Amino acid sequence: MYFEINPSLAEPIHLQIVHQVQCAIASGALAPGERLPSTRDLSVKLRVNPNTVARAYGDLERAGFLETRRGEGIFVSASPPAVEGKQARKLVMRQMEQAVRDGVLLGMGDLEMRDVLEEALDRVRRQGLHADSRSR
Repeated sequence: MYFEINPSLAEPIHLQIVHQVQCAIASGALAPGERLPSTRDLSVKLRVNPNTVARAYGDLERAGFLETRRGEGIFVSASPPAVEGKQARKLVMRQMEQAVRDGVLLGMGDLEMRDVLEEALDRVRRQGLHADSRSR
């Protein structure tokens, strides 16, 4: 699983981790029972304080997405909660806002960014990725 942290965002780093894990679980990229990197390993990889990762993992465990198995590590829950409705919209909106920020910083205009969105939608549709095909 690949996580990407952007320290320049207004969103706290632990919430960036939470949202990426939720999206990965909801999309099937992280399957129930799959082991996540240890707090220490992920903090080293992301170059963040281990307490930041521990806080994200704790939030995810309290929300039912993760479970800790003593002596084994942190795993995706056997039946994590569904991410849908307002929560799904909120997660996607965060990612879309970041993509728009990137486009603005790169000097793209509104029409060009809309074209990029349409192209991305077409690519995803061609790949057959939609809610019904998630591996759950």
